Amino acid sequence: MPTSILPVDSSQPLLPGIIGMSVHTDCVYLQEINRAGHSSSSEPSISNMKLILQGMDFEQLISDIQRGHRGAAQEAVQQALSAVQRAGADFLVVTANTVGAMLEEMSEAVGVPVLDITKAVLGEAVNQGISRLGLLSTSQTAESGIYQARALEFDCIVSTPPTQIAQAIDEVIFQRLVKGILREQDAQTIIEAVSWFKDQGIEAVILGCTDMTLLMPQLKAAELPLLDSTIIHAQAAYYVATTGDLESFCVRYPA
Repeated sequence: MPTSILPVDSSQPLLPGIIGMSVHTDCVYLQEINRAGHSSSSEPSISNMKLILQGMDFEQLISDIQRGHRGAAQEAVQQALSAVQRAGADFLVVTANTVGAMLEEMSEAVGVPVLDITKAVLGEAVNQGISRLGLLSTSQTAESGIYQARALEFDCIVSTPPTQIAQAIDEVIFQRLVKGILREQDAQTIIEAVSWFKDQGIEAVILGCTDMTLLMPQLKAAELPLLDSTIIHAQAAYYVATTGDLESFCVRYPA
């Protein structure tokens, strides 16, 4: 069942509906959304943003995606989308890049704007003066082309790694990160992938799987700046909810 949390302040104009995936990463989303609100206060706060949270059976969803059961995966996502919209969400926040890539195919189930993770991440890249980006993500996200297509709107180029690196990243994500298992060797796999991008002339790397945020403390040795899609997406959710700006980072389906 969706749950509501008290608002940061009474002026919050929009109610975000969060479609939760991995519980470990969802916790980072909730923490970061509220940290964004508390950062503007000079006093410690125990207030939380008002929101709707709908969890999913992420293990089953991953199984369906990996086995190519796309119809079953879409049906599960559609049920979650319907739940948060019925509960009154003004815009949607999907806490997984891979699932976000599926939304265009189920546009009839999306009746409110969606906070687009690619717009938020690429907007941050432009703010930092970065135009040549590498993408580390699940193979499904990379192959969907959502970052590559959106990059054209921002005059950016997004490159993906070769198959060997992509497969190693998939193993890190699906075998361990989604379960909250953090290994030093997995952090090293990501660091080595970043080094490969550096050799190709890339300026920064998008961590295009939200579960990668769990390894951020272990990625300090990375040779390029890292754009953490989880943190950027969560901060954008706070921005949209508190400003009412549905144009900067949101998309409407059908687009």
